[in-house]
Amino acid sequence: MMNNIFQELLYEEISANYMNDFIIPAKTKKELEERIIWFLKIAEKHNLYFKWSKCDFDVEEIPKTLTKIKEVKSFLGFVNFY
Repeated sequence: MMNNIFQELLYEEISANYMNDFIIPAKTKKELEERIIWFLKIAEKHNLYFKWSKCDFDVEEIPKTLTKIKEVKSFLGFVNFY
């Protein structure tokens, strides 16, 4: 479902997603802001909502401490997908 909704961003290589995890890379803050706005407009159009406490914006690295086997499998699925 997410691949279909965000196919335009995936095609343009503006976003990467696996299940409900999204990464939006950018080279500049302005580019990042534009991409996030584009992403959120698409989400709003499809009535998708996010739990903001689980969202990280403008980060240099993705904080990911895996403590459970299920989390490791999910992460491996994500990196193997791309």
